[in-house]
Amino acid sequence: MNDEDLRECEQCNKKNQLDTMIFNIVEILDNEVTEKKIDNYEYKNNVDLFGWFCGDCTNTIIKTLEQ
Repeated sequence: MNDEDLRECEQCNKKNQLDTMIFNIVEILDNEVTEKKIDNYEYKNNVDLFGWFCGDCTNTIIKTLEQ
């Protein structure tokens, strides 16, 4: 494993293998959540949902936004 195969989670900053990371949570939500709700989440949490995320953070973010 080399550094080129690692990505850092935008939320928790853990580094994981590229093939275990999720890119662009907004695409996964696919019109399930309003743009305003996404913008508010990004602002409050100082995070860009178009970045890389580990599985745990992805699940937490999606559950939070779908509430």
